Amino acid sequence: MTVTASSADAKPAHFALYYPTPDSARVIPMGPFPQTVAINGAPESKVKGPIVISHGTASTETGFATQAQALARNAYLVASV
Repeated sequence: MTVTASSADAKPAHFALYYPTPDSARVIPMGPFPQTVAINGAPESKVKGPIVISHGTASTETGFATQAQALARNAYLVASV
């Protein structure tokens, strides 16, 4: 997902959103890390809460995909910046 910049001198923010879903997951190639996810799956009606993963300066929004997917399977909404 991308959040557009709010001004001409700002950059857009890119992030991956992981959430619990009853839909079937499949392997999707995303950058250097194939992920087992249900793209645009219907979200569960209840989640435990939001978690933000920030990779620092040496990775991407999919760099912590395994951790984000595990948290989503355990009912958390995860935004990986």
